[in-house]
Parts: sequence; C-alpha cells; structure tokens
Amino acid sequence: MRPTQYNKRLTIQTPTETTTGTGGKAVTYTDSYTCWANVKPVKGRKRLEYGRIEYNYIYEVEMRSRTTNPDTDNKVKYKDNLYAITTISIEDDIVQMDIAR
Repeated sequence: MRPTQYNKRLTIQTPTETTTGTGGKAVTYTDSYTCWANVKPVKGRKRLEYGRIEYNYIYEVEMRSRTTNPDTDNKVKYKDNLYAITTISIEDDIVQMDIAR
C-alpha cells in the first residue's frame, strides 16, 4: 500500500470504564483521534478464515504510526460503524491492522 492512497477517515476510540448507578461497571468508548488510512476489504483465503469466526465485514487497514498507536482494546469507527481490531502490526512508521464486525 502506498501512502498516497490514505484517503479514508478513521476514528480510533479508547475504552473508558465507568461505574453505573447500581455499582456495576460499564465500558464506553470515546473518540481518541481521527486519521487518514488506506482501507481495503479482505478477500480470498483470509476472508474464509474470518468467515468461520462469524465476522460479516472485514477490512485491512494501513495508516501512519503515531505517538499513541491503537491496540486490540480500541475500537475503530469507519463509515459510522464500529469495528473491533482483530490483529495489529506496527513496523517502522506503518500500522497495519485487520478490523471486523
């Protein structure tokens, strides 16, 4: 993937644990930052593997590294939908991850 193809907007959300009125705990996600990324649908054998886990929408994402990179606890908002980060790899200045819902 080339950096010139970073043409999709993503919002990385971080989990925040709050206490409910009954004393329980609830996890909510708040926007951490928005960035440009290259987003492509997963195809082929990788798509079949994720299909077995019952994910309907799976994307490969590439973005530039930041001082606070996402991890698997974060969520990704893309096209007004929330996605879980299933895999993540950070090499040099590039973050590559798979997101699914």
